[in-house]
Amino acid sequence: MKLSKAIEGFLLAKQADSLSPSTAQIYKWGLDKLVDYLHDPEVDTITTDDLRRWFQFLRTEYKPQGIRAKERLAPASLQNFWRALKSFYTWGESELGLKRQDNIRRPAGESPVTVPLTQDEIRKLLHCAEYLTTKGGKRPSYTRRVPPQGRAMSRCCS
Repeated sequence: MKLSKAIEGFLLAKQADSLSPSTAQIYKWGLDKLVDYLHDPEVDTITTDDLRRWFQFLRTEYKPQGIRAKERLAPASLQNFWRALKSFYTWGESELGLKRQDNIRRPAGESPVTVPLTQDEIRKLLHCAEYLTTKGGKRPSYTRRVPPQGRAMSRCCS
């Protein structure tokens, strides 16, 4: 069976199992890159070395199309491709009897830097939780205090 056909079956199974549409899209995007790189081989002929070369290509040579065409893939994208590959082989092992070839290490990622909120940002958040500004319509905008039981930090201030 060609890799592209196996990926179609994998994505169909994952969508039937309620995989989120955005995750399915990410899996498809990554696995389509594998099909292109390997020229759609028979799925049972793919080796671990093929997958290692693919990740090396993604890390060093591949450039995404569109807005970020001059940049390399972000570490998070490489990790998403790795997850898609792991999930594909887990499915392929049980559904197609594939021998796992995905024993490659997870690509290293950079830990995101958490920047603490400033005191002014905290004040604005607390203000948003306590006051509601109504805008638009035929009436002029106005601000009112929200009772404690109606407050939520999910409101957004501008």
